[in-house]
Amino acid sequence: MRAVLGYGAMWSAMGVGALAGLVTVPRLARFRPAVVNSVGAALWGVILLPLVVVYNLPIALVIMFVGGFVWAPYASTEISVIQNAVGNDSHGAVFGARRSVIVASSPSGAALGGLLLEHMSSTTVVGLSALACIVGGFGCLLLPSVRRTMPLAAQIPQPRPESAADAEPVISDELARTE
Repeated sequence: MRAVLGYGAMWSAMGVGALAGLVTVPRLARFRPAVVNSVGAALWGVILLPLVVVYNLPIALVIMFVGGFVWAPYASTEISVIQNAVGNDSHGAVFGARRSVIVASSPSGAALGGLLLEHMSSTTVVGLSALACIVGGFGCLLLPSVRRTMPLAAQIPQPRPESAADAEPVISDELARTE
């Protein structure tokens, strides 16, 4: 029973860390989104790798909190990229496809993890998962398309400000009727 409570506490620590990590989203939006997510995936793996040798629950809770903090910007960054890269008329289809992949991958990953646990220790499975995130994150950084993706702020056309001398005063219809 203690193991189950510890496992639940670890996921709770990750959730609290992820909520705290949302404060980083506006700051990270200034950087290249594909780089932010690639570095985040690799860093997530680096942070979780010590769970292979840590058997102390308070230390594991800190690791999961920090892992959640690092992982927090991933979904926000991904969704922002989709919103900016895809036309409004395609948002429904693209977000539906994205959600379908996520819904299918969760049970698939759990099934794969379960199969691996039949043949390996849980620490080995956690270690392999962490290493896969590290390799995947750094592997993505090697892709030229990831490195050349512009920050979202640079992709959004900004309206040109008018000079004060050129601007005409705006009078609402109600104000015009009262004069």
